[in-house]
Amino acid sequence: MIRLKHLITLCLLLCFAPGLSAQTESRSGLFEEASTLLEQGNTLEAAALYRRILEGNSDREQRARALLFLSTLYSRNLNLPDTAVACLEQIETTYPDTSVVSDARFALGVVTYRSGRFHQAVTHFEGFIELYPDHMRSSSARAWLREAEELAGTKPSVSPQNKAMDQLPDRVRVLIRNDVEKVLLGKAGDPIAILRDGVPLYEGEGPVAVTVKNKALILNGVVAGSRALAVRSEGLRPRVDGQAYRGRVTLWPGDKGISVVNTLGIEPYLYGVLPKEMSPLWPEEALKAQAVASRTYTYNTLLSQKDHPRFDLEASTAFQVYGGADAETPETTRPVDLTRGSYLAFQGLPIIACFHANSGGMTESADAVWGAALPYLKGVKDSFSRLTPDACWKKELRVDAMVKRLWSKGYRPGGIISLETTEHSPSGRIGRVILNTSRGRLELTGNEFRLAMGPTEIKSSRFSATRQGNRYLFEGCGYGHGVGMSQWGARKMATSGFTYDTILHHYYKNVSLVTIDKGRLR
Repeated sequence: MIRLKHLITLCLLLCFAPGLSAQTESRSGLFEEASTLLEQGNTLEAAALYRRILEGNSDREQRARALLFLSTLYSRNLNLPDTAVACLEQIETTYPDTSVVSDARFALGVVTYRSGRFHQAVTHFEGFIELYPDHMRSSSARAWLREAEELAGTKPSVSPQNKAMDQLPDRVRVLIRNDVEKVLLGKAGDPIAILRDGVPLYEGEGPVAVTVKNKALILNGVVAGSRALAVRSEGLRPRVDGQAYRGRVTLWPGDKGISVVNTLGIEPYLYGVLPKEMSPLWPEEALKAQAVASRTYTYNTLLSQKDHPRFDLEASTAFQVYGGADAETPETTRPVDLTRGSYLAFQGLPIIACFHANSGGMTESADAVWGAALPYLKGVKDSFSRLTPDACWKKELRVDAMVKRLWSKGYRPGGIISLETTEHSPSGRIGRVILNTSRGRLELTGNEFRLAMGPTEIKSSRFSATRQGNRYLFEGCGYGHGVGMSQWGARKMATSGFTYDTILHHYYKNVSLVTIDKGRLR
């Protein structure tokens, strides 16, 4: 469910403030939130927060700092070194009086070095050393300079892209339960063993009830300690709360409850993802396109996020919905196998393969939604999505109910006097919603407003609003944020005879379809 993940997270982060003027406050908090998002692998939401700081803060130091963090994000997470360089050069030209400028000049050398432009890196590091001979990073700059001088004029034996792919894990750790009070392991009559550090603590038949108290796990009422536990089911798939999973299941105690992680191969993981993201009854070519998009998203997350000590992804709409082995169907397993190891790449690296339910006739660019201009997430005309469910919709909302929903999300408006929409994107989606209320003006982005009202009520930010007494009539097209592949559009393309690769290249631009060495796959 990547179609909702980014927008829900971003909305929740920003809706603590009642309006645009209030949202310009507490920027240090937004920097921390953006850092947390990056650690979780939520790159686009982090970019949106940095953009919000850049656009809504009058403090030059904070704006320069936001540009510096954006440059790092573009270089390391989005594989866009030219955009990163543009951010750093903007710091040099626009904010030369800030304390961040020395970091920007050092970063110019690092970005150009990492992108293989060693002559430029030499120039940048030499300039940094000349300007800041006693800077704390001068010794590091000299070390980078020596390496750049040695590599200048030579062709790297291993490209940064190939090096990154060599480091790509073959397995994924999925958080399937998070801070729950109780977990049931195994099935009545089935053999099960619970191990700590490889030593069995329990051997017998399931189910085994696991609870937690004072950060210690308790098995059927017996304290098992505060260390992780593993589940072994004697050749059977381990079960958690009645659901079967491939691979290995591990439990950890925490302050708020029990966390359960399922570790398994990438392809078996996708077996449990695809039936949750697309109907098994849909055409195989659409399912193959979804399999490639989901695999690409998984690879991108594994490469871009910081290593978490316990898990890589969550089995929820925060990442991709994952149902384990019980969710698998032959109709969805086959497309995963047929596209085994294939992913969408930009300059050799997996892209952020966003998708959504229905574009309503035109997809949206990532820049319009998150402020991150990505060459592969551009808006495209999408006639395939027009004559499909949820292509267009209507919804009436009472004014008092709208105010109540805004309050529930942390906004504090009064009675709504008027509602205006501005900054429409090329796809027709709304950039800003301005609410004039009895307690003042409240300004939200189109997606913030949509999510505050409820993403199943206002299905996209492509809508018009008409006041009718104590109600507003909303009429719109599309379902979801509109970026990347439209799932209903993919279905229509497949029924019209298009193959999965054509579907993917329709929705994702400037990409190549790559298959990694299948010998690595398990």
